[in-house]
Amino acid sequence: MPKQSQAELRSWWLSHCGWCYREIGEDEPCLAAGLKFRDPKDYRKNIGKAVEFKLASGRSVIACGVMPDSEARKDDKDLLVMVCSEQCREAVSAAMYEEWGMEP
Repeated sequence: MPKQSQAELRSWWLSHCGWCYREIGEDEPCLAAGLKFRDPKDYRKNIGKAVEFKLASGRSVIACGVMPDSEARKDDKDLLVMVCSEQCREAVSAAMYEEWGMEP
């Protein structure tokens, strides 16, 4: 995925599966994988921003920092990755937590 502006990343995040990259139509249901940063400072500097992560495997994952008053934040999540299925949600969560050396 080439370097993109914040607006382009956010648009991509809203319309594609964060794991298999399938385009998700406006009328299609989607899920979100909630993740946590290792360092709380990373959350604070990425509130409301789309963030691209390059995994060791070479895969890119685009997530968005949740807002402080959101339901995701109340559930102790820092980031959301939009996904098209439960299978993709499980895969992206496992890959990110493995990459960061954390337990889900």
